[in-house]
Amino acid sequence: MNDLILGFDPAEGALLLNDGIVEALGHPGQVQLRFDEPSCQLLLRACGIREEQAMVIDSENVEIGGRRLIAKIKELAAWPDNEPRYAYGVYLPGHNAIIFDLRETQIADREGAEWTGNN
Repeated sequence: MNDLILGFDPAEGALLLNDGIVEALGHPGQVQLRFDEPSCQLLLRACGIREEQAMVIDSENVEIGGRRLIAKIKELAAWPDNEPRYAYGVYLPGHNAIIFDLRETQIADREGAEWTGNN
């Protein structure tokens, strides 16, 4: 399985799902994000279009926009700036979901494999 890397771009208000995430979740049309504030973790799971807070993802562009969403993530993780970041995830097969520890994010190189999804 490819690395599961989620990119965060506060300046653009976007999340970037790499190929590993899309493959692990079975190429979903929609995903849900759930936050656990005490542990500073984010859960990303495949879901149906009728589920609450489903976000549609396009197979050509695996980017999720939302300035409020990114602002919430930035607040939870206590990032001091708008630098792009990325986090490695762990696949949870029983839930068809991936969990990310927002305390373990790293500043991203926009040209690097982590950011472009080419890993």
